[in-house]
Amino acid sequence: EVKVKEVMEEPFPTVPPDATLPIIIHLLQRYQAVLIVERGEVKGIITNTDIGKVFILRFSKKI
Repeated sequence: EVKVKEVMEEPFPTVPPDATLPIIIHLLQRYQAVLIVERGEVKGIITNTDIGKVFILRFSKKI
């Protein structure tokens, strides 16, 4: 039986909710996800897929 700790990745970096997109994009070049943490509580998670959605939505509004 495989345990979670055997397949999990190293801890993800954390940023506050007011972190800027360039900071998160930089972190995503090395990690698969960035955790949004406020007062020690995880408020969300951002992945490359989420960043792609933001750019697609912004680009589609300009068309």
